[in-house]
Amino acid sequence: MINKFVSKGKVFISFWKQIFSDISTTVMSSPVRQRHERTGVLKQADAYITAMGKFIPKLSPEFRKGECGRIGVVGGCAEYTGAPFFAAMSCMKLGADLVYVICFNEAAPVIKSYSPELIVYPYLDDPQALQKILPCLRRVHALVIGPGLGRDPGAFRNVEAIISYCSTELKTCLPLIIDADGLFLIGQKPSLVKTYSGPVILTPNAIEYSRLCNELSLNPEEPAKVSEALNAVLLRKGISDVICNGINQNRLQLPADCITISCCKPGSVRRCGGQGDILAGCTAVFAAWFMIAVYEECVLRPSGLFNLIDIPQISQTDISHRKNVYSYRYHGFSLACYAACCVTRYCSKITFERLGRSMTASDMLERIHEGFLYYFHE
Repeated sequence: MINKFVSKGKVFISFWKQIFSDISTTVMSSPVRQRHERTGVLKQADAYITAMGKFIPKLSPEFRKGECGRIGVVGGCAEYTGAPFFAAMSCMKLGADLVYVICFNEAAPVIKSYSPELIVYPYLDDPQALQKILPCLRRVHALVIGPGLGRDPGAFRNVEAIISYCSTELKTCLPLIIDADGLFLIGQKPSLVKTYSGPVILTPNAIEYSRLCNELSLNPEEPAKVSEALNAVLLRKGISDVICNGINQNRLQLPADCITISCCKPGSVRRCGGQGDILAGCTAVFAAWFMIAVYEECVLRPSGLFNLIDIPQISQTDISHRKNVYSYRYHGFSLACYAACCVTRYCSKITFERLGRSMTASDMLERIHEGFLYYFHE
C-alpha cells in the first residue's frame, strides 16, 4: 500500500491545484450520511478562506457529541490560569464539541471555576501524568501545547512524554499547535517537532520567534526556511501574520502563494493579553476540522466526498501510510492557520470598535462566532 501511495505522489499536487483553482465549486453533499456535508459557499471569501470552507462540517441533527471536534489544551500553572482558559474557550466558541484542559493540580480548581463546559485533567505536574491522561490523548482531534505552561522542568518532561507518545503510539495522526512556553521547550529540544510523525503548527509572536531563531541559529528574515528546518507549519504573528508550510516549492510544483501566506486582514490596535491564546485555540479547531474531513475522505469514504481527487483507500492498520496522508503536506494546516487569523483579527476588530481601550480577551470570546459568520456560513 505504501509503495502504491509513493508511486502516486502527484496525488498531493492534483489535490491542491484543484483546491485553489476551483474556489467557486460547492462541496458535494453526501447522499449516505448527512453529517458529512460541509459548509460550502462562503461570504467574505478569498481563495484560502474558500478552500478552508470545504472542510468545515455542516451542522446536522445526525451528529453525535464530539463529531465536530475534540480538542486538548496542555498548559495552566499556578501563575497562569487565564491562558489555557482563553485557548480552550475559543475552541468551544468557534464550534468544537468538547475541550480538555491538562494543567497543574493547583491550577485546576481555578480553571474549573471559570467554566463548567471544560473538562479538566489536573495532572500536568504529576510524575505519572502520561498514564493518567491517555484517555484524553486518544480522544482528541488536535492538541494545543503551551498556553500558561510555565517552565517547570517536571512539566516539560511530561510534555516531552506527551509529544513522544502522540508521535509513536497513536494510530491516528494528531496535530500539535505549539504556543507560548511550549515554543521555549522546542527551542531547547527542536527534535521534538523535527521528528514528530504528524503535523505541527508553531505560533510564535515577535519575541518568541526571535528567541527560537537565535537558539537554533536560523535567519529570522527567512520564515519559510525556519519552517522547513523545524519540519512544521509556522504562523508568525505580527502586524501581518505570516504562514509558511515548510515545503520545497519546486518539488511540489505549487504556486508560491501556497508556500507562504500573509494575513493582512484588519484587527484592533489594542494589545491586551490573551489574544494569542485565542488564536491558538481557533487554529486547533480549524486543524481538527481538516483532519476529520481528510479522515472521512481517505478512510471512511474513499470514493470521494469532495470529488476533488481519487485518494487511495487507507487501511485501518496501515499507520505509516495514514500518517503520510495526514501530514501537513496537504497544506490544509496552512489554511487552518489562515482561517484562524482571519476570524481572530475580525473578532478583535469588532470588539475594539465596541469597547475601545477597555477591551479584554474575555470580551473577545463573546465575539468569536461573529468573526466566524463574517467569513463562513453557519
